Amino acid sequence: MTSVLSRQRELEVLRVLLYEHRDRCRTQLRLLNQPPPDGDGGTEQPALAALTRRRLRDLEHALDSFERGRYGVCTACTADIRIDHLLRQPAASRCPGCADADHRHRM
Repeated sequence: MTSVLSRQRELEVLRVLLYEHRDRCRTQLRLLNQPPPDGDGGTEQPALAALTRRRLRDLEHALDSFERGRYGVCTACTADIRIDHLLRQPAASRCPGCADADHRHRM
């Protein structure tokens, strides 16, 4: 029972982390969507904005999974995703084994 309570507490901490990451992405997008002060659009800004939008989408999906009680559960094998993996990749929807297998399959 203690390990279940411990995992729930750790997931609650991760939920706060997800909200912080989401808010940071929203701020980054607002800044990236502003015209640069020198008028030079640069080639990196659209790429950074696209990457930030994708990360924001992943974070919002993770928060939705959390609200549905599915956060931290692999969408492929239904095993619990290790907390240390979620700390490195808070928006992860697959365990490292399934993510690696999916990556190898796509190559």
